[in-house]
Amino acid sequence: MKILIISPYYYPNINPRPYRWTKIAELWAKDGHEVTIVTEKQTQHKNEEVLNGVRIQRTGFAAFKSMLANENRGVVRDRKQNSWIQKILRWVNNGIWKKLYFPDDSCIWYFSAVKAAEKIAIEQNIEVIISSSLPFTAHLVALRLKEKYPALKWIADSGDPFSLQIEAPLNNHFFYAGLNRYFEKKVLATAYHT
Repeated sequence: MKILIISPYYYPNINPRPYRWTKIAELWAKDGHEVTIVTEKQTQHKNEEVLNGVRIQRTGFAAFKSMLANENRGVVRDRKQNSWIQKILRWVNNGIWKKLYFPDDSCIWYFSAVKAAEKIAIEQNIEVIISSSLPFTAHLVALRLKEKYPALKWIADSGDPFSLQIEAPLNNHFFYAGLNRYFEKKVLATAYHT
C-alpha cells in the first residue's frame, strides 16, 4: 500500500505524536508498504531523505518561532544562550502572533505542506493519506487534498479534540470558537469512515 502521512511533528521532534507515527511508519515500511511523510523542516536534517525505509519530505516551518528564531519543536534549548533577536521574536510570538493565527501556530506550514503533499500524492499514486493532529493544521492539509482528489482514502488521527480545547485553546478562542467547530466537524465528516 502507498501511504502518505501528514504531520508537522515527526522525528526528531519530541512528543507523543511524532514518537508514535515514527514507529508506525517504520513498521509499515519494514512490512513492505511505501510510506512517505510530509513534515516540517528541521535545520539538522535534509529536506528529503529516507530513514528506516520511510521517505521524508520536510517543507516549511511549522511555527513562527521555528522559522524566525530557529527553534525546532521539542528541542530543549538553554534560554540563557538566546540572542536579543530571539528574545524579541519570542515576545512577538507570545504577545501578538498567538492572538491572530488560525487554526493554530502551525498555520504557516499549511501552504508548503499542501504543495508537497499534492506533488507526492500524484507522483507516487498514493492510496491512503493519514493526518495527525494536534496541530490541527495537518487535518486542513489533508482536507484540501481530499476535496481535490475525492478518491483518496483519508484517515484523520486526532489526539485531542480541536474545538473543545477551551482550558488551553490552540488559538484565540474568543474570535475563532465558531470556526474551530465548523472545521473540526468538516474534517470528521469528510475523513474515511469504515
